[in-house]
Amino acid sequence: MIRPIAARLALLAVAALLGAAACSPKHNVLKPNLPPETTLFIQDTIARANHRVHLYWFGTDPDGNVVGYDMRFISGSGPADPAWTRVPCALPGRCTDSVFTVFTGDSGLVHARFEIRAVDDQGLADPTPAAQGFALTNVAPGVRITNPLRLTDSSFATVTLGWEVNDPDGGGPGLRFRIWLDGNRANYDSTTATIFTVPSKRFLVGGTYLAGPRTVYVQAVDDGGRTGPTDSTSWYVRAPGGIDPATHPGKGRLLVIDDSFSSSFNTNDASVDTLYANVCQRNLPGGFSLIRMQSSNPFRSGADLGQTLREFDGTVWYRGYDTRLTSALQYYQDTVTAFVAGGGRLMLEGVYLVQGFNAPGTLREDFVTGPLNCRGLYRVFDTTVRDSAAAIATVSNDTVRSSIYVSPLHPLNRMRLTVLPSITGQTPGLRGFVPWDTTQVAFWAMPHALTAPTNTEDVAVGMTVDRPGTLGPAPGRLIFLPFPVRAMSPLTGFVPPAQVLKELLFVPPKGLLAP
Repeated sequence: MIRPIAARLALLAVAALLGAAACSPKHNVLKPNLPPETTLFIQDTIARANHRVHLYWFGTDPDGNVVGYDMRFISGSGPADPAWTRVPCALPGRCTDSVFTVFTGDSGLVHARFEIRAVDDQGLADPTPAAQGFALTNVAPGVRITNPLRLTDSSFATVTLGWEVNDPDGGGPGLRFRIWLDGNRANYDSTTATIFTVPSKRFLVGGTYLAGPRTVYVQAVDDGGRTGPTDSTSWYVRAPGGIDPATHPGKGRLLVIDDSFSSSFNTNDASVDTLYANVCQRNLPGGFSLIRMQSSNPFRSGADLGQTLREFDGTVWYRGYDTRLTSALQYYQDTVTAFVAGGGRLMLEGVYLVQGFNAPGTLREDFVTGPLNCRGLYRVFDTTVRDSAAAIATVSNDTVRSSIYVSPLHPLNRMRLTVLPSITGQTPGLRGFVPWDTTQVAFWAMPHALTAPTNTEDVAVGMTVDRPGTLGPAPGRLIFLPFPVRAMSPLTGFVPPAQVLKELLFVPPKGLLAP
């Protein structure tokens, strides 16, 4: 009985203590939240610092934790009491330094005051923010065009420029560049890259392209808003030929790109040039435009080529008998592909126009399976390499026919190709195609017209592919001939090359410029 009595006494004692506490006049009072304190310093001369200034700070809280910082800059060009901005940080209270860029505009020296305050875990901010006043300097950035033009250079309404920049105080990630033509400084383009292609629309004057000298300017603007001196370059801009304000406002009718170079390996160059010049002059009384790649290559980039092509209703790019493989057509194949896919009108012709298995060429084979809408290149067994190859050749006076380009003077529409040249030590340069749609075949090589080995069936050796028109009211069109039109013999009973070229370019329904 002793233990239960002792237990009851203990409980009574505890109850008495609790009762006494409840009746006590003393109460627990919560202490108020104390604000945090902030300390600031910079690692630079306080009297003067760069406009990109690296600041350091830290905060303490006597009764909690610092979870963030608010900051602001006060300068003569801004408001007297700007809003506070929370310093972004993934780890609360841990971000204690940052590089700040202060907007100076075109002032080389501005006076500013930086303020920062710690914020504790109760949301209370330091009522006496740390502050530092100093002068911020900003040196103007300089720019130099690295590929300037000359007044003897020419292009159509496009130009690609590159430059280098010198910003003594760093530039920073906000460095950008302004580019404008002639006196149109208010309507500039802006880029952060050091290479830029001026859009063709910048060259328009009253809605059309005019010929004459033009000047392009480049100016650097640093991350503080300081603009530097300009650099410029001048050259001659050509107007597209054959513009008809009524039917073709702002666009040229036809661009002819002569990519056939005269050399000891290309003795037929003059006859090819003459063929194109005569046919175009007779059928385009309003004129056309010509680029001779051997004299001047105006395409500094794929963007230059793309913009130039879009300035015309159609472009014919010929390589004739030239067996060279290093050309702008090879470098900018992707630009040509995009132009055709977008509904542009283009005719390509020449030997070694496509590369394939055991066969060198200018364009990759994916041009055949893509824009040309074919399963691939026609391949034969080559006894020299003892394997299949895409290279084929013509026999003497072989015959081709067409069901698309039918001349009223030649109902059978048969043409005869002369023997095509080959690169010394290389396989032949003619190419055949395996089309998905035979109605798109422009020319067929008739049986026994080819060699290596001789064909026993018709082989597609030219294509005409139409695409939805997005660059104009008419459908896009790609005409592709892996042989020179000039190689067609003018023998009696066969269609002469001038008539073939006229139908390819101008005669409805499948001429390059036909509606």
